[in-house]
Amino acid sequence: MFAAIDQERLRFIHTQQPRLRVAMLSGLEDAISSSDDQVDLTQLGERIILPSSYIGGPRNMHQRYLDGMAIARYFKKINIFLTMTANPNWPEIVQELLPGQTVADRLDLVSHVFHQKKKALLDAILKDGIFGPCVAHIYANEFQKRGFPHMHLLICLKEEYKLLTPEVIDTIISASWPDPVTQPQLFNAVRTFMVHGPCGALNPKSPCMRNKCIYGYPKAFQQHTLMDHDGYPLYSRPDDGRAYQVRGYLLDN
Repeated sequence: MFAAIDQERLRFIHTQQPRLRVAMLSGLEDAISSSDDQVDLTQLGERIILPSSYIGGPRNMHQRYLDGMAIARYFKKINIFLTMTANPNWPEIVQELLPGQTVADRLDLVSHVFHQKKKALLDAILKDGIFGPCVAHIYANEFQKRGFPHMHLLICLKEEYKLLTPEVIDTIISASWPDPVTQPQLFNAVRTFMVHGPCGALNPKSPCMRNKCIYGYPKAFQQHTLMDHDGYPLYSRPDDGRAYQVRGYLLDN
C-alpha cells in the first residue's frame, strides 16, 4: 500500500516539473556538470528534480539535518539520548492477529501500535515533563532488519533541569538491578529486555564477541555515578552481591 502511495507522489512530481521551476535548476546543473566531450552516456536521460517537500528525498533529508544541527548549536549540550524500540509481544499487537498469523505478517499493525506508544511517550516527556521542562527535541524513526521500528530521541532540558551532577543523573538513569520485591514490574522488564549477553567468559560465542565484547561488557563495578573529563556519566553499578538468573546464567550489576 505504501509503495502505491509513494509511486503516486512521484508521478505527481514528474508531471509537475515546470511548476517546480526545474528550468532554473537545469541551467545551474549544466554549468557545474562535466564538459560535452566527457559525457557519461549511461547517465543520459530525463532528470526529475525531487522538491524538499518529498519526504525521504535528498533535499528533504538535508534540510532536516541542517535543522537538527541548528537546534543543537542554539541549545548547546544535548541532555538525554533516548531510544524506544518495538516489542512484537505487546498485547495490542498479539490480540489483533488473525488465526495463523504471526507478527511478521502484520508489520502494518506493529507500526501503528508503535506510533501510538511513541506519541504517548512524547506526551509524557514534552507535555507532562517527566524529566523536567523540555525546550527542544529531535527524533528519527528507523526500521531494524526484521522490520521493527525504533525511535532515537534527543532531548534538551531547561537550564536548571540539566543533568549536571551524579545525584541528578541517579534520579533518572539506573544501571543496576531493581528490587524484585518493591519494583516487580520494573525488575521483570529489565531482566527480559535490558540485560546484555551474557558474553565474555560466560559465553565466548556471543554475536558481540570480537576477542572481547564490542560494547564493552561486562562493565566494571562502579560504586557511585561519576562524570568523566568529557562530561559523560559513568553509571553506578555497585557490587552489592545481588545476581539473578538470565538466559541460564547468574548475572550481577
